[in-house]
Amino acid sequence: MISDYINKIINGNCVDIMKAMPDNSIDMCITSPPYDNLRTYKGFIFPFDDIAKQLFRIIKDGGIVVWIVCDATINGSETCTSFKQAMDFVNIGFNLHDTMIFRKTNPVPQIYRKRYNNEFEYMFVFSKGAVATHHALKMPCLHAGLELKGTTYKNYSKGEQKRGKLANPVKSEKIKGNIWEYVVGKKAVDQEAKSHPAPFPYDLAKDHILSWSNENDIVLDPMCGSGTSCVAAFDNNRKFIGIDICAEYCALSKERIEKHIHDVGIFSNLSLAVNL
Repeated sequence: MISDYINKIINGNCVDIMKAMPDNSIDMCITSPPYDNLRTYKGFIFPFDDIAKQLFRIIKDGGIVVWIVCDATINGSETCTSFKQAMDFVNIGFNLHDTMIFRKTNPVPQIYRKRYNNEFEYMFVFSKGAVATHHALKMPCLHAGLELKGTTYKNYSKGEQKRGKLANPVKSEKIKGNIWEYVVGKKAVDQEAKSHPAPFPYDLAKDHILSWSNENDIVLDPMCGSGTSCVAAFDNNRKFIGIDICAEYCALSKERIEKHIHDVGIFSNLSLAVNL
């Protein structure tokens, strides 16, 4: 039963653990795999094909997988591993719902090798069929309330597109684009994960969880590392399942979850007790 895994950090091989989970039992997955050996992950292997197949089996119809990846540069060429993995997900049966960008506002300076400093990672959003849940994040419009006189915007349609509708006045908010910017490692909540070699920002996990899931949904991270996605799920009233093959990282994840439970205290409205 999926209830056996809820609100737990589990030390083990994620493929073996996912194999024991029921079909169509997970609402959302968000994870960042150890891509192209860009970081040292205690010498553990990464069985991508098996992970992707199990994710397709256990994700519910309409559910989402957010896959955060980047490519190494080897012998003068980027590996294209991210694109290969995206195509493999599609070949398994997922839809590539969106190709998003995680832009780092404070990227690590790199040695100049006749290419520009890398500032981003891909965030592939895969869906199992039509997306069931999307709470669009919004941002303020730069010219909110402005009377635009004769200015028009494109009227999107299946036929010929014409600039025939007036955007007048400018709305106060608009839906965010698919390039999301975050500072890396600076905020206090991100400092909690500093002993992990490659944590992603808490706000990144939070924004995806708020976008693609509802309260009390189950959010899985099969390679949870420092537990950022699990912490963000807990803080936003979702159930979490965190898996990592490294006992050291599981201990870090549990420590962070326990800290957030303590900080929230009696004001938590999480529906189930957290079992650590």
